[in-house]
Amino acid sequence: GNSIKRKFFAHMDNVCEVRLTNVAEIGDLAFVGDFNIETISGLNKVTYVGDMAFADCKALKSIVLPVSCAHIGLGAFEGCSSLTRVTYPIDNHQVEYDISATELFGEDYSSSLNIEIVGGDIPAGYFENFNANVVVTVSPKTVGNSAFKNSGLTQIALTDTAKIGIEAFTGSKITVAT
Repeated sequence: GNSIKRKFFAHMDNVCEVRLTNVAEIGDLAFVGDFNIETISGLNKVTYVGDMAFADCKALKSIVLPVSCAHIGLGAFEGCSSLTRVTYPIDNHQVEYDISATELFGEDYSSSLNIEIVGGDIPAGYFENFNANVVVTVSPKTVGNSAFKNSGLTQIALTDTAKIGIEAFTGSKITVAT
């Protein structure tokens, strides 16, 4: 499949919108520092997102990655301070690469973030100590031990959840569970 190589679109300050076609892989640092990009569309065939691929895309507002995305690299969304909506498959990347929300978005992420998780499970500790105001809109099948411990979680849908782990929500800011 087609790929966007390492740093291919890096630091392009004059670009506000990106429309991709048939792209399977987005390399490390591919869009790093593109401060004015607000939207990236055409990600429906992406299977791989490299480390820091969208880091410091400060104007990026939302991103939707398909279920077929088997790898999301470290710091992929770090410094994306305008990001308010993210859709991605949690099962694929977390289990295989053992990374957490903090490692995807960065330790200093403090914006409100509406996360739509595609997949079935939120692993143990996945959002632990993640400070962003998080809303999880898709009901997970399981919520692991300490999954949201001391996190900024405010809302979660639990309509189809079969198992909730020990201390899953301890210390979170949750106000709504449906």
